[in-house]
Amino acid sequence: MKNKRTMFGIIALVAVSGLMVVSCITTDLKSNMAGEYNLIPKIAGKDFDVLGLVSAQATETVVVSPLRIQTTVTGERVTFDLLLQEAKTQYPGVSDIINVRIDKIDKGTRGLFTWLTGGTTTAEYFGNALAIKYTKALDEARDPLEGRNGGLPSGGVDIGGSGLKRALEVLGESLGGFIQNLK
Repeated sequence: MKNKRTMFGIIALVAVSGLMVVSCITTDLKSNMAGEYNLIPKIAGKDFDVLGLVSAQATETVVVSPLRIQTTVTGERVTFDLLLQEAKTQYPGVSDIINVRIDKIDKGTRGLFTWLTGGTTTAEYFGNALAIKYTKALDEARDPLEGRNGGLPSGGVDIGGSGLKRALEVLGESLGGFIQNLK
């Protein structure tokens, strides 16, 4: 009886180990780039002027009562919107901010039983970004996936109504092709 159990255990262990080894497979991501799910449109570059560096700092305090009956949060955090508002204050003609970095420094202790005893935690946030102003769209468009079929039309800035007209034409062509594929 004991010999049969041992033999069954060994066979089960070999079968499970074999299934684990056989079920592992590596996917070649380069071959997946031609799939329809991965059609990324061309990215039109924009020319911009750097206006300057934008910085913001904020402090947030969290007070937790014993047994977490009440949690009080005071202060604020540095967010993308706060940096954008600061950029608009410093540079009135700003279009956007890039290279955003937000750092958080925790000051306080958190332990295994903080929920039981309560406590206070303070966090300082520091944010930096570059304020930019767009000048015009560049004539060339960058294709993030080389070798892709199709693409977006390239061109400069179109201020007149023909841009909307062309967008509607492209939308109509896309929908027409989609309807044809359904038939």
